Amino acid sequence: MAAHDQGAPHGVTADPDIQLHNVPLLHEFVHCPLNEVPCVPLAVYAHNSQLTQTVDTPGSEPSTTAVGALPDTLQVLPRSYQCVWRMHRSGLSLRGEFGTANILVYSTLAVRLTGVHLSRFTKSDGDRDYAQFTAAVEEMFALHESLPDDIRTWLGRVSMATST
Repeated sequence: MAAHDQGAPHGVTADPDIQLHNVPLLHEFVHCPLNEVPCVPLAVYAHNSQLTQTVDTPGSEPSTTAVGALPDTLQVLPRSYQCVWRMHRSGLSLRGEFGTANILVYSTLAVRLTGVHLSRFTKSDGDRDYAQFTAAVEEMFALHESLPDDIRTWLGRVSMATST
């Protein structure tokens, strides 16, 4: 049964043995309702934003192009990953139970989690979180664009790094 800790960020619950007010770095990965900076879920951000750009490949004969992530996208993705990583460093996990609706992107391009249930970290739960993170990023691009090669490569590195 989920417990909502008094004074906890809105929409965040935790297992009964977790006291959210004692979690280190909580505000570095969970949305605080007192934060007045405008934000939207990752799915909305992806739908309303251009995520990629097409560029000419220098020196290619005949001329070819490549699709790559835009600079804002290259900030949002690692910051999303850092939310999951910081949560794990704090001894917590989502057990893979989150998606693009639970990742908020602020107008400053900061990223936090919302509407999630926190549990004690285990390696298997952490692995589920990273697998779900990868799925969320793929969903982000599937909304209106294909997954660029640079992002596919980055996700592959995330998967390799977290599976060891």
